Amino acid sequence: MDIRFRHPIDHVLLVMVFFLLVFGIIMITSIGVPKSIKLSAPSVEYPNCEDPQVDCYLILKKHLTRVFVGLFFMILVYKIHFAFWRKISLPLFAMSVFLLLAVLLFGAKNNTFARSWINIWESSLQPAVFAKLALFSYSARWMEKRSQ
Repeated sequence: MDIRFRHPIDHVLLVMVFFLLVFGIIMITSIGVPKSIKLSAPSVEYPNCEDPQVDCYLILKKHLTRVFVGLFFMILVYKIHFAFWRKISLPLFAMSVFLLLAVLLFGAKNNTFARSWINIWESSLQPAVFAKLALFSYSARWMEKRSQ
């Protein structure tokens, strides 16, 4: 398997992803300040951004961290040859089904009505996101085999 395979970049898709990222950052910034104040200083009676205990951009910082991690993985996935994804589509699909079943047993609510998360360390994992990606890759493999 040649990992140095170069495939063309879809520039329109790349621009759209960039605009969606910028739009998401703007939206998080606009709605995140009151929630950040509430999360960073729940014991402060009249919090404001000048108070050293208050982090007005807590949610934005977390969101930017996740955006950069996502961009890193986007570049990493781009560098991998598509034959690799074809090869792991079935195990990926099986793992996502296992995670979805695990949610039924070990799912956490995380301040919502739905038990859709699995808590790991200080973070949480929502297996439905991985299941969507696994379903896409497995469906592509299945349709490719069916067309032959």
